[in-house]
Amino acid sequence: YSAQKQLHGNGVHSKTEPRKKKKMNLITFMMVAMNIVAIALIAVIVVQGQTGAGLGAVFGGGDIYRTRRGLEKTLWQLTFVLTGIFLFLCLITVMVS
Repeated sequence: YSAQKQLHGNGVHSKTEPRKKKKMNLITFMMVAMNIVAIALIAVIVVQGQTGAGLGAVFGGGDIYRTRRGLEKTLWQLTFVLTGIFLFLCLITVMVS
């Protein structure tokens, strides 16, 4: 016991024993960032809700044109911003790994 106490001191790390710090590497950081952006993107899309046009409007059946204003316009733009950030993070993660 006394030999160990002399080598390490009173609980202090010796110079030969490196401190173990848990570092977050770049890949882990990118994965966490992608998950956060993905959850935010899902939330923004769900909050936008239904426009009531249905599937017929996709194929040209709806002649209803609506102007987005206020919060609806902000959510619409935020959807594209978050999508761009998500795609950028995906590309960077693939290139780094």
